[in-house]
Amino acid sequence: MMAIQYEYVFILMATLPGIYLAARENFIYTENKKYNLFIIRLLFTIPLFFIANVLISMIFARIFISLFPKISSYFEGLVGNYAVVLVPFIFSLILIILLKIYIVPPRDLKINYLEEIIDKDFDLYVFHPNEVMPDGRTMGTRFDIANKKRKEDQLPIRSQLTDLAADFRYLEGEYLMMTTHGEIVVSNQALEILKENGISGFYTRPVKKDESYRVFSKADPADNFKYKQLVCNHFMPKMSPPTEIVTKKYPLKVLVSGDIYYNQQILSEISDFNQTSEYFGSEYGDPVFVQRFWILTKKARDIFIERFDQTEDDFSPVHLVDEDGNVIENQLSDVSEMAQVNEN
Repeated sequence: MMAIQYEYVFILMATLPGIYLAARENFIYTENKKYNLFIIRLLFTIPLFFIANVLISMIFARIFISLFPKISSYFEGLVGNYAVVLVPFIFSLILIILLKIYIVPPRDLKINYLEEIIDKDFDLYVFHPNEVMPDGRTMGTRFDIANKKRKEDQLPIRSQLTDLAADFRYLEGEYLMMTTHGEIVVSNQALEILKENGISGFYTRPVKKDESYRVFSKADPADNFKYKQLVCNHFMPKMSPPTEIVTKKYPLKVLVSGDIYYNQQILSEISDFNQTSEYFGSEYGDPVFVQRFWILTKKARDIFIERFDQTEDDFSPVHLVDEDGNVIENQLSDVSEMAQVNEN
């Protein structure tokens, strides 16, 4: 009777990874809401990971017995029952940790901005939304490493070979969404708003629907025209002091510590959408975490907030300095005067 109880515990432990995945909302794609139930997700996740866990446990046990026959002889009776429960529990924890890493990728790209800034009337802002579309939801896109012969202190830079393939579950009802690796996707309605307001500095590519998570529904070719990827075609010059760029090794990371500064001369050639010439992020796990930051004008930022449901917390100001490196006060008035000079 005691052995049977431990077998039940063994079964429960082996189902933990499947229960974890089933508990994650929208892990399995179901367009029909009546199928989007926890019990339905359990039917897909538990069997697969249960079988994997049991097989791994059995293989591990066989290897352990063959390598350590004397030690294995002690695992009998109650001690053996404890071992039967412990092994799948350990493998379950390992699987859950791995799943968490790949389902919710780490955010190594967020800039550590100072919080003392009160004045929000700046010319340029860094766009770093708090809500992003997980990297795992764009795996249908093909990329390649552009700098394969890079130096040890250079981040791997990837090149997009195909149109972005996105999981539309994360885009439905959204005007705009950024992926964890820096691509911006907008709805057709949002794109029309950008065009109507004369926003510059980008072109578009179609976004295709990633069908890898589809269940209980057929592909609709019309879906591939619902969203567009914004591709920036204007890049900033090198950042100016006192911008502090920090490089950490093992794994290689290049981050910004503090605020971003540029020379005020950039305002004569700025677009509404811009990207940094520098790449930031970490090569941890995959080079998808390496990207350029998006720099937006106040005009573009205001549209994002007023029309696209973004928040002020999704933006941090970019500071301008003069030729001597002094931070310029009252930037907007300076920009207005410079814009009038350029127009004349």
